[in-house]
Amino acid sequence: MAIWDVGGTDTIDASGDATDQIIDLSPGSLSGIDADLSQAGHQSFNFVGKSSGNSTGDLSYKTFGNINAAEKSLGFDIDGLDQSEYNGQVTVIFGNNDDDKDADFAFVIYGTPNIDVSDFIL
Repeated sequence: MAIWDVGGTDTIDASGDATDQIIDLSPGSLSGIDADLSQAGHQSFNFVGKSSGNSTGDLSYKTFGNINAAEKSLGFDIDGLDQSEYNGQVTVIFGNNDDDKDADFAFVIYGTPNIDVSDFIL
């Protein structure tokens, strides 16, 4: 799924998804995701910035110079835009909510290279 805002109309593209996607773009929507699936109840994420983000409950990010650089580093295609449509910085937010070291979800933000804990309601 790709969500982007490059000025004007926001676009959501889920055409390549095989399963249903539920998104909530209202303030505080990230706080509805449980940061630790192995624990009962609801846990908050721990914003670790540009650190590795490989522990349960970590929310981290990486910023890339452009879409091509992000795709090359991550090893997958970022659906929705290509270099010819948008040539700015790309930030990928990663969330880990289980006990392995891999990100369990990610979302892409275009044109916002500096992310801070205050950008999220955890």
